[in-house]
Amino acid sequence: MKTKRVFWMAVYFLSPLIVAGLILAARPDGLSNPGYVISVLLGASAYVWLVNQFVISARPKFIERNFGMDNLYRFHGIMATVSLVLGFVHSRIKEALTGFEPRVAQIGLLLFALVVFAGGFFLVDSFMRRIKPLENFRKFLVNRLGFKRKLSVLLHNFSLVPITLILLHVTRTAAAFLSPAVRWVYIGYFAMGISFYVYHQFIRRWVMKKNAYLVVNNQSEAKDVRTLTIAPQQGDVFAYKPGQFALITVVNGRVQKESHPFTIASSPSRLGSVSFSIKASGDFTSQLDQVAVGDEVRIDAPYGVFSHLNFPDEKELVFIAGGIGITPLLSMLRYLRDKDPQRKVTLIWGARTQADLILQDEINGFSQIMPQFHWVPVLSHEPDWSGEKGFFDVEKLQRLALDGRDLATTGFYICGPRIMMNLVSGVLDGQGVPKEHIHYEKFAF
Repeated sequence: MKTKRVFWMAVYFLSPLIVAGLILAARPDGLSNPGYVISVLLGASAYVWLVNQFVISARPKFIERNFGMDNLYRFHGIMATVSLVLGFVHSRIKEALTGFEPRVAQIGLLLFALVVFAGGFFLVDSFMRRIKPLENFRKFLVNRLGFKRKLSVLLHNFSLVPITLILLHVTRTAAAFLSPAVRWVYIGYFAMGISFYVYHQFIRRWVMKKNAYLVVNNQSEAKDVRTLTIAPQQGDVFAYKPGQFALITVVNGRVQKESHPFTIASSPSRLGSVSFSIKASGDFTSQLDQVAVGDEVRIDAPYGVFSHLNFPDEKELVFIAGGIGITPLLSMLRYLRDKDPQRKVTLIWGARTQADLILQDEINGFSQIMPQFHWVPVLSHEPDWSGEKGFFDVEKLQRLALDGRDLATTGFYICGPRIMMNLVSGVLDGQGVPKEHIHYEKFAF
């Protein structure tokens, strides 16, 4: 996996050199001007990396499986901003050198700036949400004015307009007129990006509709947690690893017809159906009680790299969950029960009350099949609880997760609220756990 990551990163960051090399070859007189060379490098990088945003946003599995969607989407947001900045710097340098910058390029960059801001403001958990006035304004737009995620997605897709304007600009430059190779490389990159966009927006949706699943069970596990089980109408369940997640769309006319990410709670060791244990925490999840047996579900999966199967050298496993973050770890536990019951596994599960510890009977039953399985619930809001109380801290994690373990051969898998994952991963790192043995996925969109 590491080799493939290096390969794809090299492809991404070095691909602008093709465009830059062709431009400089078409106008060799510019090589003596450092400002011109810098402008070419910046412009080529801005254009190619902006086009590549369409590739990343299409979440192609042959790339995503090497990084995880959380990392891929964070990279997407960062590089969209970097590309935009490079484009503006290129524009200013070119204007300083020639005294002129085409209006079509300026409009394209300004429109792309609007798209980048909208994406960072509404679609992802970006740094802008850490700024309280901006976050309050976002909540006002969403909650009071009905500026729902669907509208923001449409605004994000508006990026087709600025990238088309930028294509018109680059194909009308002097280098593009002098060299057909430059012009066709520009068009080729654009065609590649648009192809991924078309696949993402139309072809994938058609495939999902053709291979739709049906709800076979919708069971209440706790006050605000339901387990949704679906099965394919024909053929087999898609192949996945325990710990991965899926994007599902319920089509029944009663709930929002939008794609939402949920971790798969079932195990690939048991065929025929896929289940998701989901906590009501938003508009869509609070409507899950309106999903009935027989309703159609369209699914795009699998995604994510959060699975113990990706790290076969880890002899012992420690799972640390917070609340509904148990779901990917439950998938791994179910798989281990069926395929590797002798593995030494510890589950440390933080929750508010006993009522939040869903599927306790099943988890207690793991120890009957898995002799080296041990689990510790940690409750924060139950004063009469006789077991571990409070929140995760250095003392608890040292005593429950670290003491007596070989840190060089133990894998630590963390899933829960962002603040909990940050705390736990920081403690593990500070206590000497190698970074390659600390696993988590931070994902929100």
